[in-house]
Amino acid sequence: MGIFFNHVVPMLLHVLTKLTYPLTFFSLPFDRTPAIDGGLEKVAQNPGANKSLPGALKDMVGTWKLQEKINVDQFMAGLGINRAKRAALRLAGQEYELLADASALTIVTKDLRGHSALKLPLGGRGVVSHDGDDGATVRRAVSVLRDAVVITETLVGESQPLSICRRTLQRDGRMRIDISKRTPDGQTVAMAAIATRSSRAHSMAPVLHRALQC
Repeated sequence: MGIFFNHVVPMLLHVLTKLTYPLTFFSLPFDRTPAIDGGLEKVAQNPGANKSLPGALKDMVGTWKLQEKINVDQFMAGLGINRAKRAALRLAGQEYELLADASALTIVTKDLRGHSALKLPLGGRGVVSHDGDDGATVRRAVSVLRDAVVITETLVGESQPLSICRRTLQRDGRMRIDISKRTPDGQTVAMAAIATRSSRAHSMAPVLHRALQC
C-alpha cells in the first residue's frame, strides 16, 4: 500500500498533467478552467429543456463515466508516448458531464487531477487557446450533427484539423467516442472509448464553480 501511494499515485498525477488533448479523453483536453466565466450554474439542468437542443446533443447531456478504451496503447505509441506513461493512462479513470444551452456546450471533466472544463460556442465558431502540444496555439470548435457531436482541434494557420473527437450514441445507450490525431510525421492514429451514463445525482458544475472562486 505504501509503495502504491508513495510512488504509483504521484506518477499517475504527473503523467496526467503532462498528457494533452485528446489523451485525457476529452476533455477529453483541454481548455482548462480559465475558459469558464462562472456561469456554469446557469446552464439548464431540466431534462425537459434538453429536447430543444440541436441534433444529437439533446440526448448526450448528462454525466458519463469512462468504461472501456479501444486501441489506446497503439494510439499513444503512435504519438511517441513511452510504455510507462501508456501504462499509467490505462489505469486512469475519468468522469465527465456535458452541459448545454442554446449558445454553448460545456464539458466538465473529473479525474485524478481534479475538475477541468472546456466551453465551446455552438455553431462551429471555435475558441483559440495556447495550450496545444508544446504550447501551440490551437482553435477548438464543436459541430452538432443529427447523429454526432464533433470537436476539432486545429493549429492556427492551418485548415485541416490536428485532432478530431466524435461522440455518438450506440444502440445500447452507451456513448462511443472516436478520436483521431495527426502525428508529427503526418500519419494519423486513432482510438475509441466507451462511456456509460453515471448514476451521480448531482451535477459537477457547481463544484467547479466553487473551485473557480478560490
